[in-house]
Amino acid sequence: MPRISRVSTSKRNAAKSFLEFDNGEKLALPTELLLRFALHKDLEITPERVVTLVEAAQEIAAYEKALELLSFRDHSTFELIGKLRQRGYSEALSTKICERLAQKGYINDIEYARKFARYLQQEKRYSQAAVRAKLLQKGIFGNLLAEAENQLSRELEEANCRYLAAKKMKGYGDDQRKQKAAAFLNQKGFHWELIKKILDEDGD
Repeated sequence: MPRISRVSTSKRNAAKSFLEFDNGEKLALPTELLLRFALHKDLEITPERVVTLVEAAQEIAAYEKALELLSFRDHSTFELIGKLRQRGYSEALSTKICERLAQKGYINDIEYARKFARYLQQEKRYSQAAVRAKLLQKGIFGNLLAEAENQLSRELEEANCRYLAAKKMKGYGDDQRKQKAAAFLNQKGFHWELIKKILDEDGD
Protein backbone atom coordinates (compact mmCIF):
# COMPACT_ATOMS: atom_id res chain seq x y z
CA MET A 1 0.00 0.00 0.00
CA PRO A 2 1.23 3.51 -0.74
CA ARG A 3 2.37 5.55 2.25
CA ILE A 4 1.87 9.30 2.66
CA SER A 5 5.32 10.85 2.49
CA ARG A 6 4.28 14.50 2.80
CA VAL A 7 1.25 16.58 3.73
CA SER A 8 1.20 20.26 2.79
CA THR A 9 -1.27 23.14 2.62
CA SER A 10 -1.35 25.72 -0.14
CA LYS A 11 0.16 29.07 0.89
CA ARG A 12 -2.25 30.90 -1.43
CA ASN A 13 -5.37 29.02 -0.35
CA ALA A 14 -5.49 27.46 3.10
CA ALA A 15 -8.60 25.50 2.13
CA LYS A 16 -6.54 23.42 -0.31
CA SER A 17 -3.98 20.78 0.68
CA PHE A 18 -1.80 18.16 -1.00
CA LEU A 19 -0.78 14.61 -0.27
CA GLU A 20 2.41 13.11 -1.67
CA PHE A 21 2.94 9.35 -1.63
CA ASP A 22 6.10 7.28 -1.51
CA ASN A 23 5.29 5.92 -4.97
CA GLY A 24 5.57 9.44 -6.43
CA GLU A 25 1.85 10.10 -6.84
CA LYS A 26 0.22 13.31 -5.61
CA LEU A 27 -3.35 14.16 -4.62
CA ALA A 28 -4.93 17.60 -4.18
CA LEU A 29 -7.88 17.77 -1.82
CA PRO A 30 -9.79 20.18 0.48
CA THR A 31 -7.94 20.80 3.75
CA GLU A 32 -11.03 19.81 5.76
CA LEU A 33 -10.56 16.22 4.60
CA LEU A 34 -7.22 15.97 6.43
CA LEU A 35 -9.06 16.06 9.74
CA ARG A 36 -12.10 14.11 8.61
CA PHE A 37 -9.99 11.16 7.44
CA ALA A 38 -7.16 11.63 9.99
CA LEU A 39 -4.55 11.92 7.26
CA HIS A 40 -0.93 12.38 8.27
CA LYS A 41 2.62 11.63 7.18
CA ASP A 42 3.62 7.93 7.16
CA LEU A 43 0.00 6.76 7.03
CA GLU A 44 -0.50 3.79 4.74
CA ILE A 45 -3.56 4.16 2.57
CA THR A 46 -5.40 1.63 0.42
CA PRO A 47 -6.41 2.34 -3.21
CA GLU A 48 -10.03 2.12 -2.08
CA ARG A 49 -9.34 4.82 0.51
CA VAL A 50 -7.86 7.03 -2.21
CA VAL A 51 -11.04 6.61 -4.28
CA THR A 52 -13.09 7.61 -1.21
CA LEU A 53 -10.94 10.72 -0.78
CA VAL A 54 -11.36 11.69 -4.42
CA GLU A 55 -15.14 11.26 -4.20
CA ALA A 56 -15.31 13.32 -1.01
CA ALA A 57 -13.23 16.06 -2.64
CA GLN A 58 -15.57 16.03 -5.65
CA GLU A 59 -18.61 16.37 -3.41
CA ILE A 60 -17.12 19.37 -1.62
CA ALA A 61 -16.19 21.00 -4.93
CA ALA A 62 -19.68 20.41 -6.37
CA TYR A 63 -21.34 21.80 -3.24
CA GLU A 64 -19.19 24.93 -3.33
CA LYS A 65 -19.90 25.42 -7.04
CA ALA A 66 -23.64 25.09 -6.40
CA LEU A 67 -23.46 27.71 -3.63
CA GLU A 68 -21.52 29.98 -5.97
CA LEU A 69 -24.22 29.65 -8.64
CA LEU A 70 -26.95 30.33 -6.09
CA SER A 71 -25.12 33.44 -4.89
CA PHE A 72 -25.80 35.05 -8.27
CA ARG A 73 -29.52 34.18 -8.42
CA ASP A 74 -32.08 31.57 -7.42
CA HIS A 75 -32.25 28.33 -9.42
CA SER A 76 -34.74 25.53 -9.73
CA THR A 77 -33.49 22.04 -8.84
CA PHE A 78 -33.69 21.01 -12.50
CA GLU A 79 -31.70 24.04 -13.60
CA LEU A 80 -28.99 23.67 -10.95
CA ILE A 81 -28.52 19.97 -11.67
CA GLY A 82 -28.08 20.86 -15.34
CA LYS A 83 -25.43 23.47 -14.58
CA LEU A 84 -23.49 21.09 -12.33
CA ARG A 85 -23.63 18.44 -15.05
CA GLN A 86 -22.24 20.98 -17.53
CA ARG A 87 -19.28 21.44 -15.20
CA GLY A 88 -18.47 17.75 -15.26
CA TYR A 89 -20.18 16.43 -12.14
CA SER A 90 -22.19 13.21 -12.43
CA GLU A 91 -25.98 13.22 -12.36
CA ALA A 92 -25.98 11.22 -9.13
CA LEU A 93 -23.64 13.67 -7.39
CA SER A 94 -25.46 16.72 -8.78
CA THR A 95 -28.79 15.34 -7.55
CA LYS A 96 -27.30 14.56 -4.14
CA ILE A 97 -25.95 18.11 -3.82
CA CYS A 98 -29.32 19.62 -4.74
CA GLU A 99 -31.13 17.41 -2.22
CA ARG A 100 -28.71 18.60 0.45
CA LEU A 101 -29.26 22.23 -0.53
CA ALA A 102 -33.03 21.74 -0.47
CA GLN A 103 -32.84 20.31 3.05
CA LYS A 104 -30.94 23.42 4.13
CA GLY A 105 -33.49 25.69 2.46
CA TYR A 106 -31.13 27.03 -0.20
CA ILE A 107 -33.36 25.58 -2.95
CA ASN A 108 -37.14 25.77 -2.78
CA ASP A 109 -38.83 24.93 -6.06
CA ILE A 110 -42.27 26.08 -4.90
CA GLU A 111 -41.07 29.53 -3.88
CA TYR A 112 -38.84 29.75 -6.94
CA ALA A 113 -41.71 28.92 -9.30
CA ARG A 114 -44.08 31.41 -7.65
CA LYS A 115 -41.53 34.22 -7.60
CA PHE A 116 -40.33 33.58 -11.16
CA ALA A 117 -43.89 33.48 -12.53
CA ARG A 118 -44.76 36.80 -10.87
CA TYR A 119 -41.53 38.37 -12.08
CA LEU A 120 -42.12 37.35 -15.70
CA GLN A 121 -45.67 38.67 -15.76
CA GLN A 122 -45.17 41.82 -13.69
CA GLU A 123 -41.70 42.95 -14.74
CA LYS A 124 -41.14 41.37 -18.15
CA ARG A 125 -44.79 41.70 -19.28
CA TYR A 126 -44.91 38.08 -20.46
CA SER A 127 -48.20 36.49 -21.48
CA GLN A 128 -49.45 33.60 -19.37
CA ALA A 129 -48.55 31.18 -22.16
CA ALA A 130 -45.02 32.59 -22.31
CA VAL A 131 -44.67 32.33 -18.52
CA ARG A 132 -45.74 28.69 -18.71
CA ALA A 133 -43.17 27.97 -21.42
CA LYS A 134 -40.41 29.60 -19.38
CA LEU A 135 -41.34 27.63 -16.28
CA LEU A 136 -41.25 24.38 -18.23
CA GLN A 137 -37.75 25.28 -19.43
CA LYS A 138 -36.70 25.59 -15.79
CA GLY A 139 -38.03 22.12 -15.00
CA ILE A 140 -41.23 23.30 -13.28
CA PHE A 141 -43.86 20.64 -13.98
CA GLY A 142 -47.08 19.18 -12.56
CA ASN A 143 -48.29 20.59 -9.25
CA LEU A 144 -45.39 23.06 -9.12
CA LEU A 145 -46.43 24.47 -12.48
CA ALA A 146 -50.07 24.74 -11.42
CA GLU A 147 -49.06 26.47 -8.19
CA ALA A 148 -46.95 28.98 -10.11
CA GLU A 149 -49.71 29.69 -12.62
CA ASN A 150 -52.06 30.46 -9.74
CA GLN A 151 -49.88 33.51 -9.09
CA LEU A 152 -50.76 34.99 -12.47
CA SER A 153 -53.36 37.71 -12.91
CA ARG A 154 -55.95 37.97 -15.68
CA GLU A 155 -55.93 41.73 -15.23
CA LEU A 156 -52.18 41.84 -15.79
CA GLU A 157 -52.54 39.58 -18.81
CA GLU A 158 -54.83 42.12 -20.42
CA ALA A 159 -52.75 45.09 -19.26
CA ASN A 160 -49.58 43.54 -20.68
CA CYS A 161 -51.27 42.80 -24.00
CA ARG A 162 -52.60 46.35 -24.20
CA TYR A 163 -49.19 47.85 -23.34
CA LEU A 164 -47.35 45.78 -25.96
CA ALA A 165 -50.02 46.50 -28.57
CA ALA A 166 -49.68 50.25 -28.06
CA LYS A 167 -45.90 50.00 -28.21
CA LYS A 168 -45.91 47.90 -31.36
CA MET A 169 -48.41 50.01 -33.30
CA LYS A 170 -46.46 53.24 -33.09
CA GLY A 171 -45.36 54.54 -36.45
CA TYR A 172 -47.63 52.45 -38.66
CA GLY A 173 -50.85 53.19 -40.54
CA ASP A 174 -54.08 51.81 -39.14
CA ASP A 175 -54.36 48.58 -41.14
CA GLN A 176 -50.66 47.88 -41.20
CA ARG A 177 -50.18 48.52 -37.51
CA LYS A 178 -53.06 46.26 -36.54
CA GLN A 179 -51.75 43.40 -38.66
CA LYS A 180 -48.25 43.75 -37.30
CA ALA A 181 -49.46 44.14 -33.72
CA ALA A 182 -51.78 41.12 -33.97
CA ALA A 183 -49.02 38.88 -35.31
CA PHE A 184 -46.57 40.15 -32.71
CA LEU A 185 -48.93 39.67 -29.78
CA ASN A 186 -49.92 36.19 -30.91
CA GLN A 187 -46.26 35.27 -31.20
CA LYS A 188 -45.85 36.46 -27.59
CA GLY A 189 -48.51 33.97 -26.50
CA PHE A 190 -51.58 36.15 -26.06
CA HIS A 191 -54.90 34.62 -27.13
CA TRP A 192 -56.59 35.84 -30.31
CA GLU A 193 -59.75 36.75 -28.42
CA LEU A 194 -57.85 39.15 -26.16
CA ILE A 195 -55.82 40.53 -29.06
CA LYS A 196 -58.97 41.20 -31.10
CA LYS A 197 -60.66 42.87 -28.14
CA ILE A 198 -57.76 45.24 -27.57
CA LEU A 199 -57.17 46.07 -31.24
CA ASP A 200 -60.91 46.63 -31.81
CA GLU A 201 -60.92 49.05 -28.85
CA ASP A 202 -58.11 50.97 -30.50
CA GLY A 203 -60.16 51.35 -33.63
CA ASP A 204 -63.26 52.64 -31.84
